[in-house]
Order: sequence, then structure tokens, then C-alpha cells
Amino acid sequence: MKEPFPPIAKTNPESDLLARNAVTATKKVKPKIMQGSKKDSENYGFTVVSMGASAGGLEAIIQLLQNLATDTGMAFIVVQHLSPDHKSMLSSILSKVTSMTVQDIDDMEKMKPNNVYVIPSDKDIEVIDGHIKLIPRTKVGTAISIDVLFSSLAETHKDNVIGIVLSGSANDGTKGLKDIKLAGGITFAQDESAKYQSMPQSAITEGIVDFVMSPKEIAEEINWISKHPLVIRNSKKINPEDEIDNENPDLVKILNLILIKKNVDFFHYKMNTIKRRMLRRMMMLKLASIKVYAEFLLENSSEIDLLYQDLLINVTEFFRDPETFLLFKKTILPKIIKSKKEGDTIRIWVAACATGEEVYSIAITLIELQQSTSVNIPFQIFASDLSAEAIALARNGEYTESQLKNVSPKRLRQFFIKTKDKYRIVKSLRDVCVFAQHNILNDPPFSRMDFISCRNFMIYLDAFYQKKCINTFHYALNDGGYLMLGKSETIGSSAKLFSIVNKKCKFYSRKMYSGLIKNPDITTRLPLTINLELNKTIFPNIKKQINTLTNSNLGSAFDAVLLAQYVPASVIINYELEILQFKGPTSTFLQNSSGKASFNILKMAHEEITFELRNAIHHAIKTKQTIRKTGIEMNRGILQNMVRIVNIEVAPFKIENEEPLLMVVFTEQHMELPETTPHGTKNNSLAKDRRIKKLEEELTAARADMGSITHDQEAANEELQSANEEIISSNEELQSLNEELETSKEEIESTNEELTTSNQELNARILQIEELYSYYEGIISTVHEPVLVLDKNIRIKSANGSFCKMFKVKEDDLLGISIYKINNGEWNIPDLRELLEEIIPKNLRFQDFEIEQTFEQIGIKNLLLNAHRIQQKSQNEDLIVLTIADITEVKRLAVEQQIRQRLELEVQLNLEKEAHKAIENSNSRYNRLLMQSPFAFAILLGEELRISLANDTIKEIWGKGNDIEGKLLVEVLPELLNSDLPDIILEVLKTGKPFEGYEYLVPIQRNGKLEKVYFNFVYQPYYEADDT
Repeated sequence: MKEPFPPIAKTNPESDLLARNAVTATKKVKPKIMQGSKKDSENYGFTVVSMGASAGGLEAIIQLLQNLATDTGMAFIVVQHLSPDHKSMLSSILSKVTSMTVQDIDDMEKMKPNNVYVIPSDKDIEVIDGHIKLIPRTKVGTAISIDVLFSSLAETHKDNVIGIVLSGSANDGTKGLKDIKLAGGITFAQDESAKYQSMPQSAITEGIVDFVMSPKEIAEEINWISKHPLVIRNSKKINPEDEIDNENPDLVKILNLILIKKNVDFFHYKMNTIKRRMLRRMMMLKLASIKVYAEFLLENSSEIDLLYQDLLINVTEFFRDPETFLLFKKTILPKIIKSKKEGDTIRIWVAACATGEEVYSIAITLIELQQSTSVNIPFQIFASDLSAEAIALARNGEYTESQLKNVSPKRLRQFFIKTKDKYRIVKSLRDVCVFAQHNILNDPPFSRMDFISCRNFMIYLDAFYQKKCINTFHYALNDGGYLMLGKSETIGSSAKLFSIVNKKCKFYSRKMYSGLIKNPDITTRLPLTINLELNKTIFPNIKKQINTLTNSNLGSAFDAVLLAQYVPASVIINYELEILQFKGPTSTFLQNSSGKASFNILKMAHEEITFELRNAIHHAIKTKQTIRKTGIEMNRGILQNMVRIVNIEVAPFKIENEEPLLMVVFTEQHMELPETTPHGTKNNSLAKDRRIKKLEEELTAARADMGSITHDQEAANEELQSANEEIISSNEELQSLNEELETSKEEIESTNEELTTSNQELNARILQIEELYSYYEGIISTVHEPVLVLDKNIRIKSANGSFCKMFKVKEDDLLGISIYKINNGEWNIPDLRELLEEIIPKNLRFQDFEIEQTFEQIGIKNLLLNAHRIQQKSQNEDLIVLTIADITEVKRLAVEQQIRQRLELEVQLNLEKEAHKAIENSNSRYNRLLMQSPFAFAILLGEELRISLANDTIKEIWGKGNDIEGKLLVEVLPELLNSDLPDIILEVLKTGKPFEGYEYLVPIQRNGKLEKVYFNFVYQPYYEADDT
């Protein structure tokens, strides 16, 4: 296809190109830009900052809010993972750390700037007609995900969103941040300061985070962004991209820079999208104008790469739009397979494949279909994209768990291999997919394709490039090949190239006869040339053409001449009235009208025949019969006294396996009119009669046509009325059915969630069982103690290595025989036999059953046996596990130990007797020494100062008698209550420090009178053996 503007020579220096006059450059490369829809440019008046956090996120949210300015002009939304029955205190907590108003949000449409909104834990989010709605959350529903909030805001607020992922586990928020970035918003993730780094790290690894910062730094960056002139602060301000004219010289300069470095022309992309991406980069770089940004790009070539990556929008996922893939599997692929012969290969092209999810989805669908139908036709998928980075990711074929959310567990097991924290496409599937960097708009397309998928790429192009893409796909497809577009895309004005297969899912089929469509061949009827100088007509030289055919077959030459000169004027049209083929001299009846070019036969037909032509075509389509219209006068171009009579014939034209067509044939007759003279009254009368007769015939025909049309109209009205009633009835039924389906859908979804959970639990249980089996098998095989497994007939089912080693037997010799027959009945022990045979019938067990037995190979052994019953429910079998412990050596050592302990005990008893006798002698001497000592001595116990011991000397001094042991000091000497001696004694007891009294005056009641006596004494702390 011819370039829309002259290509820029690669040899030109950048400075030469960029120094061109801006207007001139615009004229060369800048076609008319198709503006985005009103909905796309809709703005919500202020920026919304959404924060998502989970485990460990509260601290990060508090730190962020503490450092946020209160006049940013932005609204802030916070969401955390909470249970629906959990009463959240998040609003009250956050209100203490910021002066902005913090509140639970109940209506997303009523958000105001400089407010913090917390999404309640009992709410879910739903996007309806472009508006976010909060709906009640069911008790069984999962907590609102950060992804749902981010994606919903990206859908409704477009590029006027900032997304922040803070501390948390798992990968929630990654997909939502990707949607925000694709919509033109700015994305943040917390750095290593996050207590739980799984959530922010998942987004960082995905490559969708613009800034990785601490919460404090994120707040400072938002404060700066809020002051940027490009940020919308109120609903009255127009969109920033609208302030940049499409012919702005700096904008042209930037696009030319990309064209030079990347050889990609963005001039035919939708300019609003391009400008939004540029403004996003400018905001991140803190540049205030597009002129400054253009200068920055000139000095920093790496920024061109980053801008280029931002302009390439890689949005895809596995099995996107399940309904579309179901139709593809059930209808489209079977038709393609059916059209193939033995030895043929199915060729598929996935254009604008991004990171390859759709490529592998198509490959998986094709393999599953072949497996289910036992049809094995080789196929190859060609996948292309403009981004080399996206192609590299697609070719590698590794995807995270979140990217595989639409892939069923069965497909995951069959077509993917787990590698660390990702899943890789299996090699057999990867080998049938060929990935290549390719520009649909400039590079030669793939050819001979049976199916092409190009979804959601053309929505970013203007009408010129959209049409070019459709023409490219038409060229690349085989006749009858299929094209799949995105749900927001159509083939536009290219209906002559493709027919609709499914309007909803956007499947189209290449028309097989479309290769015949071309401009009318004006050489089939050579024109007359008028020589004004000689005043004569020069006829075309046909002789030369005839002579050139004489060397060929006479019949072919004759046919060629007839077709060239004598075939009547005729055309082939479809039911859309588009002309597909011209034959014969049609210029007399058809001509191009001024304005937009069109091959519509009614627009090209001369005015005199349009009515009859339309009527004839209508009846031919309706009746499927040949319709003729004759005697139509056409006065254009007649000679004097001559009138041209036109006949029209419209006949159905059917080609096998094609859409129905019509053949329209024009023939003409010339009728001479009588000459008129001043006195030719008779001739004038004849002319008038002929004219009246002709008008009457036309009137009669018009009335008949009008009656037919009226009848058809009445029938159509009746059908429409009937259809309308049926539609109303059907609509009511569908509404009722829809309500039932919605209810059923909810129940099915709930059941599906339960089944999914149960399946996950069962899979986990199976894995645990397998691990336990392996674990127990390893234990049994490596345990030192001999182990036997017996069936209900006491036959050996298995024996571990320790048993075989200890009793010197081979496992193969043991399997299947009774335990009683081992080595000539060594194990045929009556007591043991009785115990074993009662285990299964009575569900008993025994422990520590000791036997002493003589074995032929190993001699006398003391064995300790344990046995219990186990059930194998899968095989409906009861088994006995018998464990054997050899305690022969242990028992011998125990006997020896008992003898040694008895001897040691006897020695110890003798020593204790001698020691006890010595202690008694020592105590006796000690008591005599204390009691007979001339010094006064007493022992007081505890804080109550109870007398434990007092010698005769102190009893004599106190004069209170000999029976004072066991009494309290104040009971014996009540006169001490008014002195400080009790306090002194307690202080000694408390601190552990002795007290010495010298000539201390103490009042004592002796011999019936109170005496004042001076004493020298010492209060010494004393501890018993138990430290009391």
C-alpha cells in the first residue's frame, strides 16, 4: 500500500529533520487525527490516590498520611483485607494522624478532594456503566481485593488515578497497578521498608511500578505531583491533553524522534492516547511543558526508549473473553479443520500478541480440540508484536500465578511446568509457536493464513490505519479464512472484503470472490476521441487487437472479440448493492458521482433509471426470480429526433459456497421521433398520442409497483407488529429467565467456590498422604527395630530390612507365608499366636509382650513385641503391624545393673548409719554446750519472734521460768512492747546485718517488780538448712 506521506530518509541527521519548519513537517507527516470518544476523555475533576495494604500495612499507611500535605486537591482511598464481621477501627486510627477528614465511604460518586476514605470491610465493588458502586458484601464473600479497587478506578477515572501498593503478603494489587499504568496513571510500591514484601515485590517484578520508595518518600512525591500544572484539580479545567494541539511543533518533533530511533510511526495513532502517555512521563520527570520535554528527549536518548515502551500498550491475558474462545473452539476451528486435506497445515497469525498469553491460549484450544476429535492436523502459529521486550517474554513462556488465573487446573497440569514461583509453557506447545518482532503497518505481512487474531490493537489507530490493517489481513488470509477482532473493533467500511460470522464475538470471514474486486476496467469499451482541429471523429483501432489474437485458437479469439465489443452492459452486485464486476459498455447507464467514491449501483445509476432499477432489484431479491423492466426512456445524450429506450434485467447469480449475488444487464434501443414542422399538425398529434400512451403505461406500472410496495409494507408492518409482540413477550420471559439465571449463577458460583476450596483441600490431603506414605515408608525401611506387616490370616505382607538382617532371612522368602512357618516354626509360640489371632476379630492390640525364645540362627533372644490393627479402606483389608525389639542385651545389662545397685545400696546404707550416729553424737554435744554455757543464749524464729531455744542462763536473767520454748518473745516479756528492741530484732531479720548493744537499758519485770537492767548483747541472724 502506498505510504500516506513520504518516508523520512534515515540518512538525514536528527538536527536537520527536527529543525524543519513545524508547519511544513506537519503537512508532510500529519494526517487528520480521529479524536477519542467523549467517554474516553471524561474526567472526574480531581486525582484519586488509592492505597492498598495487607499484613504490616497499617504502619506504612500512617507514615504516608503523616507526611502528606492537606491541600493536595486529591482524594485518598484506603483498602485493607478484613473479615466482613470484623469491626474495623481503621478510620478512627487514621483520623488521629492527619488533619484531613477520614471517613468510611458509602458512595464512590460523592468523593471530595482533601479527604481520606476507608472502604468498609462489609462492602464489595462493582462497576456499572462506567461508575463505581459499593454493594453489600455477603458473609461468605471474600474480602475486597486491592486489584478490584485499582482496576475499577482505572476503568472509571482513566489516567486520573495514582495507585500505591504497601506492605502485604501474596500478590494482590499487581494486576490492578498494571491496569492503572495502562490507563495512564502513576504507580508506586513500597521499598524494602515493608514488613511483608510479597505484595510490593510482586508488582515490582512485573515491571509496572514507576516509583519504588518508602511511605515518607511516596508522600513527598505526591505532594510534588499535586503542584504540577498538568494535574487536574477541579472539574472546570479541561483535560491537559486537550491543551496540546495536534499540530503542536514540539509534539511533531517528539513523534519524529521516535520515528528516527525506533522506525515506528505514531502519527496515525489516536493523538489523545499519545499525549496522555507523554504527559505521564512529563509528570514523572517533573517537567512542566511539552517544549521542555522535547528538549529533554534530544539530550537523553534513553528517555525515548521509556516513552516508546509507554506508548506500546501490552494488554492481554489467557483465554480472555471465554465466550469468544468457546465459539472459536466449537465453530471456527472445526470449519478450518474440515477444509483441510491430508498433508495440509493449519496456519494461524496472532498479530499484536503482546506477551503471548493469547498465542498459547489458541494453541491450547487447538490441541484440546484435536485430542477430543482424534484429528491430528499439524499446525503452526505465527505471533508478532512491535515490542521486542514483549516478544522476548512471550518466547520465554514463563508466567506468574496471577497471570494464569483463567487457566484451569487441568490445563495447568497438562501444558505448564512449575519453575520456582512461575509456570513455564511445555516445550511441545512452545515449539509450534513462532514469535517475531513485526510492524503490521509497515512490514510485509505473513501469507496463506487460515486464521488471524488481532484483538484490541486497532482501537489505538485512526481510520486510515484501521483500514490499512484490514486490507493487510485480507491479503494475508486464504479465501474463506477467518479474522478475530476485539469486542470494540469492527471491519468498518471494508464490508466488501469480509462477511460477518458472529457480530458479538467479532469473527469475520474473508469473502472468496473478493479478489475480483477492482476499479472498473474502462478499457473494455474504447472511448471515441474527438479531433477538434479536423472536426472529425477518430474511431479506436480494433483491427490491431483482432490481429493479435489470430495466433491463438479461433474460438477463443472469437469469444474475446465478442466479450470486448458486443457483450451487453452488465454488472455483478451483492445484496448490499455493491458492484463487484463490470462487463461491457456500462458508462451509458452508470457513472461516478461527485463526492466520496462508491460502488453502490443506485448511487452510480443515471437518474432516469434509478427508480425502476431499485424496484427490479428489490423484487429479484424477494422472489429469487429474474425481473425485467422495459421501455424506460432515457433522454440523456440523444440525437435530434431520437430517444433512447432502456431495458433492465435483474437475475439471481449463484456461486457454490458463496453469498448470493445478482446480475444486472442493461440493453438499449433507439427510436426515431417524427420531424416537427411549422404546419405538421398530424405529426405533432402522433407525437402527443405516443407520449400520452407512454405516460399512461408508466402510470399503470407505477400504480402496480406502488400497490405491490404497499402490500409488502403492510405485510412487513404486520410482521413487525407480530415480531414486536413476540419480542415483548420474549423479553419478559428473558427477564424472568435472566433473574433465575442470575440466582442460579450466584448459587453455582458459590457452589463452585466451595468445590474449588474442597478440591484444593483434597489435593492438599492427597499430597499430604503421599508425603506421609513416603515418610512412613522411609521410616520403616530405615528403623532399627524389626517390623512385620501381617494380613488377617497372619501371613507376611512385608518385612523391613532390620527383620531380615536380625533373623538372617530374605524378604522374598517371607512374603506370603505364615509367621508360624518361619525357620521351622520358630515363631509358633502359643501365647503369641493367641494374641495375634484376636487382634483383627476383636480390634485389640498388645504392647510390651515379652518372650524368650531360642532361634536356630541367632540363639536365645529376649524380645519385646507390640502389635496393633490398621485398616486399608481403599482395599477393604485389615492388617496387623508387629514391631519387635531385641532386649536380650538390655535385659542382661539390667540384671547386672540391679546387682551393682544392690551392692552399692548396702554400702550406702552402712555409711548413712555411721553418719547418722555421728550426727546424733554431735547434736548431743552441741546441745550440752549451749545449755550449760555461762553466756545467755536464745534462738528466735521468724518475724513473730517465736522462742525456739533458750539456755538456763537467759531463763535465769529473764526470771520467767523454764517453760518458755515455743512462746512468742512479747508473750514472755510483754514489757518489751514499749521499747525498740522488737523493731531492732526485725531489722536484723530483714537486712541480715547483726546488731550489737552496749550497756543497753532494758526494763524487765522480775520477782514481782519492774527492774531497769543494763545489758551488753548481740543480735545475730541465723539461717536454717533450707535458707529460712
